Amino acid sequence: MKIAVVAAVASLVLVSACSAEGEDAPGASSSPAGATAAAAPAGSVAPTGRLAAAATKTGGGTYTFKMTSAALTVDGAADPAGPTSTGKAVITVDKATIAFESLFTAGTYLVRITGLPGVDGQKWLRVDRAKLQGADPLGAASVKDPTGLSGLPDVVSSATTTDGREFKGALDLTKGGYSIVGPAAAKGLGDLARAVPFTATVDAQGYLTSVKVSVPAYAQAKADEVAVSYGGFGAPLQAPSPAASEVIDAPTAAYSLLNGK
Repeated sequence: MKIAVVAAVASLVLVSACSAEGEDAPGASSSPAGATAAAAPAGSVAPTGRLAAAATKTGGGTYTFKMTSAALTVDGAADPAGPTSTGKAVITVDKATIAFESLFTAGTYLVRITGLPGVDGQKWLRVDRAKLQGADPLGAASVKDPTGLSGLPDVVSSATTTDGREFKGALDLTKGGYSIVGPAAAKGLGDLARAVPFTATVDAQGYLTSVKVSVPAYAQAKADEVAVSYGGFGAPLQAPSPAASEVIDAPTAAYSLLNGK
């Protein structure tokens, strides 16, 4: 099995579930102030400003998201005030199907992995962050911001709109982190990282409802389209609540997967 590939997918899924207790993603706000911001009339605010306000408002309360790329689809939800977040994905590697579920709440890191030899897919696995290797393999600073909403305003270098609802423009990924693209892509793109095309939509209430980034080919990586859609704004988070009997300490096989071994 191509463990490195599976580990990369696991990291993406788990970005929506695991964080240091009380930590925010860089630039994220710990208060939901953006949730009360009214949508500005089209034309009264620059397009970049409208996008920034929409990202702030969306990230200021509960929401659901679906992230897609050529490699996988991740469904998740977040409650920044909890903080609690969840993620689910199913992938196929070497004809083997592996399903991931993740849950972070009240300082507990839980993962459920189905289809991996040596791992009980019926149990939630309690992950010890001290046993994880590498730079934040579980996205440990992202529980309040699993899709990088706080980083979007920093990288929008240009944007246009004719109606205040549909936007298109370019991202300069050299200006900061935008987690749905990832630092490896930003580095590998070289000068292309300074003008990566994107589109976005904002609803009538001022929430960001979608972002689509067209990542050019670089090195051995093919061109890809990474998209995130948002919904369920302000609705209670529907998160699993496993009983104590359903939770065990993560076995060695799980750490091998998460650490890419």
